[in-house]
Amino acid sequence: MLCASRKKLQSKLLESEEAASAAQAKLSSLEKTKNRIASELEDTGYALEDMRNQVAGMEKSKKKFDAEINDWKAKFEARGQELDVSQRDARSLNTEVGRGCGRGCVC
Repeated sequence: MLCASRKKLQSKLLESEEAASAAQAKLSSLEKTKNRIASELEDTGYALEDMRNQVAGMEKSKKKFDAEINDWKAKFEARGQELDVSQRDARSLNTEVGRGCGRGCVC
């Protein structure tokens, strides 16, 4: 009877040791996975910081570009106004020349 109990306990002990060994292997695997994910997370954080810096640089470039576009728009509008004034003056001069020719001027 004692021998049967001892064998039973040894069997349970062996099962427990096997379960502990399997749990230890699983723990080791999970630790490796955790470390890999932590490393990937850190790399992703660095990549995110790089992207934020790039976005900040692009926004700065965009502001400069927008300012340059606005400057060119203002120049374009100013030249358009100068053109309007020049055309108005030319029409006025053409009218005066036309009146002058009507008074006996040789054209």
